[in-house]
Formats: sequence, structure tokens, C-alpha cells
Amino acid sequence: KGVAEIIQDSVDFANDEEILDFDAGVYLVTAENYPQTPQEKSKAVCKARRRLGERQYSVFYNNCDCFVSWTLRGCSYSHQAMNAKGLLLYIGIVTRYCLRTYRALQTFKDCINKLRCLFGE
Repeated sequence: KGVAEIIQDSVDFANDEEILDFDAGVYLVTAENYPQTPQEKSKAVCKARRRLGERQYSVFYNNCDCFVSWTLRGCSYSHQAMNAKGLLLYIGIVTRYCLRTYRALQTFKDCINKLRCLFGE
């Protein structure tokens, strides 16, 4: 049903202070409302594991940012998607009109070709 699947993987850190750079594809983010105690962290991991294998991806409502937000804070929300939503909506509208124009031109072209065939050109 979706284009992505939630999987489990491991990342090894030399120590708690190690931060990976963007070139490595992983970096650490912390926030005040993220789990702090071992019990809170364990609960978040258990929540995440319940969704292993899920394939319900949605750019706006169930993306990786939503997954992390739900796992760590209990609410599914993506700041990135909400910030981009207006731009993506605009792109969608422009694309729809471009497709309609293209189809109309194809229909017009087909009509011209039929008329040429009728009149022997």
C-alpha cells in the first residue's frame, strides 16, 4: 500500500557524545520532550517496534518525521510536510492544468489529423 516500510536497523556509537554528520546519513536530535529516562526510552522503542513492517506511507500524514514524532512524543506530526504543503498544493494545481492543456492539445491534434484524412491531405 505504501512506498516505504518501517524496518529495524542498528547504529553503533563509540560514546554518547558522538554525533554523525549528514554525509553519513544519520544525525542525533534531542529535545526537552523526548524520552529521558531508561523506562521512557524503552517505551518509545516498544512503540516503534509495534509498527515494524507497516507500509502506510503518506507524504503529509504518515512519513518518517511523523513516525519519529509519534514514537517519541505520542503525536504524529511533520513540521517539514506542513511547511511544504502549500508549495506542494501549488505544484499539484499547476500540474493538473498542464495535464489538462496537454490532453486538450492532443485531442485537437487528433481532430486535425482526422480532418486531413477526410480531405486527403
